Amino acid sequence: MQSKYFVQYLIMRNNKLVEPCGSDSVFILDGRNTIEVMENDAQIQATKLKKVQPHFCSFQIRKGTFSNSQLLSCGNLVMENWMDEIHSISLWK
Repeated sequence: MQSKYFVQYLIMRNNKLVEPCGSDSVFILDGRNTIEVMENDAQIQATKLKKVQPHFCSFQIRKGTFSNSQLLSCGNLVMENWMDEIHSISLWK
C-alpha cells in the first residue's frame, strides 16, 4: 500500500497552533509532485476555502496515514487574515 501525502491545515487557538475539526482541514495531495508543488497546492486550496474557513493560518505537508504520519514540510498561509504570532510558534512537532 502506498503512503498518502496530505496537507493538514492549522488554526490559532489560545496562542497555539491546533488541528481544526472537519473535512476541510485536510487536503489529499498528489504524491508524484515535489514538495514545492505540494506547498503551492496547499496555498491554492486554502485560498479556495477562504470564505468558509477564514481561520486557517498555517499548514503541514505530511506523508502516511491520518493517525500515523511523518511531517515533511510546513509553512504559513499567505492570506489577508493570518496572524503575526505564528512566527514565534514552531510548526515542527
